[in-house]
Amino acid sequence: MNIKVRDQSLIKPAMRVLLGRGSASVLTLIFLAYIARKLPKTDVALIALHATFVMLAKVISELGLRYCILREATPLVLEGKIQQAVKNIIGPCTWFRLSIALAISLLHLMIGLNCLHLLENTFPNLNIVLIWPYLSVHIFMKSAQAIITPLFFVVERFGTEAFLDSFTGLLEKIFALLAYHLLGISFFFIGFALGPILAIGIAIWSLRDILRYFSYQQYSISRGIQLTKQYWSHFIRQFFRQGMRQFDRILIITMLPTEQLANFHVARTGSSYLKYLIRAFADPLLLRFSESPNPVLRKKLIRSYYLTTISLPLLTALAGPGIMWLLGGAAYMDSWFVLVILCISYIFYALSELQLAIITILGKGDESALLDVLAGTAGVLATFILIYNFQEYGMPWGQLIAFALLWLGGIRTTRELMQSITTQEQAKPFNSV
Repeated sequence: MNIKVRDQSLIKPAMRVLLGRGSASVLTLIFLAYIARKLPKTDVALIALHATFVMLAKVISELGLRYCILREATPLVLEGKIQQAVKNIIGPCTWFRLSIALAISLLHLMIGLNCLHLLENTFPNLNIVLIWPYLSVHIFMKSAQAIITPLFFVVERFGTEAFLDSFTGLLEKIFALLAYHLLGISFFFIGFALGPILAIGIAIWSLRDILRYFSYQQYSISRGIQLTKQYWSHFIRQFFRQGMRQFDRILIITMLPTEQLANFHVARTGSSYLKYLIRAFADPLLLRFSESPNPVLRKKLIRSYYLTTISLPLLTALAGPGIMWLLGGAAYMDSWFVLVILCISYIFYALSELQLAIITILGKGDESALLDVLAGTAGVLATFILIYNFQEYGMPWGQLIAFALLWLGGIRTTRELMQSITTQEQAKPFNSV
């Protein structure tokens, strides 16, 4: 199999991703607008709690190995050495991450069963004994979907990955609503958990030309640990840039009453499409940086990234009150300001993701992540202080401060890397632009 990159632009692959994920975001917003009007806020709060667990599981099971695949397997695949890429990089990374995701899901199940009395008192309308195992399955399936995503990117199937992301969201919502109307509110969560299973099957079929080289013999704990150590600084950097947001949400879950937690979930979902938009540009940017050493092209890609990922959060913030009314109706309108600040915070998130892409591809792997650790920790502390003093209205300011600190913490490293790479390219003989 010989795969060649034909197009070095950023916009085209990003648009293919957006066509899929954009439709998924629209479906999510319509779904949220419906359930916010149908379900009590305590039940919406469980959706918010589960969404936090899903995202935290995805971040922890990442282990820096996603970047290992994009950085090391992409050149091999472009040279037609796909079997070698799977044997040495893709297979060991994927198997190891799946085992970690399974362990996290089992831990979630045990925690839920041990905290059963607390959960039943918090969500009195729901059959937690029935629901919780399915939610654990859902965590594993969503993690597995995230684990195989880099495989689509390596072979430039951005549109297919985006379609499957959209399809998964559609199935989740169809099954959840059918179960709710036919069997009751507890089965709403069971239907939601079963949605990704079919989508995972389609994803496996779509990647059959890569997965046919997979073997159980590629699973090696020692190899997984070796690759994780190699990319540990990338994992730490990503964990404190992305994973600490989940700790923010754990604070939110423990500190806010269930009604305010529901308000937060509606506002967060209304702004979360911006995260998908930014990822739609950041992932192709990461791949393009891996493929091309041309500093002029890289600067052009960065300008394209800035144009979209800074302007759209501002436009969404301006429309914040209207979006909040469409999503939640009058019951949630008091929290429109939360949505606006969350939208503005995604400007700094976009800048932070750009830094992560530059450090991942252009760095040597030994760049210090100390500033990322300090910034991520300071962001969590800021969130705690602001929620403690201002409750739900302090939460979005905590996220904005966290993203801004992460961006500030990465400025020096990314600037030095860009200058160093540009100098090296200019010093090469017969260097062509």
